[in-house]
Amino acid sequence: MRRSSRNTLESAPPILRARSVTGWTVDGSNLREYCRSADAAHLQIADGTPTPAHLATSVAVAWDPGALFVGFEASFTSLRSAPASVLRDTESGKTMRLWEHSDVLEVFIGEDVPHTKRYKEFEVAPDSRWIDIDVDHRTEPLDADFGWRSGARFFSHVDSHNGRWYAGLKIPWRALTDADPRGVSWWCNFYRATGRFHGDELFAWSSTGLGPGCFHRFEHFGRLELR
Repeated sequence: MRRSSRNTLESAPPILRARSVTGWTVDGSNLREYCRSADAAHLQIADGTPTPAHLATSVAVAWDPGALFVGFEASFTSLRSAPASVLRDTESGKTMRLWEHSDVLEVFIGEDVPHTKRYKEFEVAPDSRWIDIDVDHRTEPLDADFGWRSGARFFSHVDSHNGRWYAGLKIPWRALTDADPRGVSWWCNFYRATGRFHGDELFAWSSTGLGPGCFHRFEHFGRLELR
């Protein structure tokens, strides 16, 4: 059994700083280079133990006045994608319950989440399938609005020769807040789910512990600061 080393709000949540940028595109080289910069953070197994080298995953965040940019670089030896029989929603383009069918990289983010208990969830798969969800955790079980549409853009590229999976997300601020984003208390977490569903291959930036629903333990989210 893995040792649990989950963060708590009382033990100083981790902070990830997002750099102000101009002229970035979600499908360009900007995010890939940024994921290897000093501003990048590294995911660990969700209980806080180190990630194996062959599954090393980094995340970096940037922003401009219109949107938040999130980039991932993930090492792999194999990837799981949704079979063709799993169809995209014809109206929205989403792949519903994507995490059950595919490896995914994920962003959870919201305003003052420890108090509001509300946040947005974004997922992207190796084949560029995606889903966005409005999550309300004021009730148990939580309420997930799959009909919500963020207007986010998703990019995914698999470099099989070098065993690297790159993903980018461009999330409009209007999908997250009506306020100036620089004045908002942002709480977030970044995840990777690979291999067995709800197995040990669950990774987090701010450790949550393992087990069903572990990614939704919002009390273990970290902070995002815009600079």
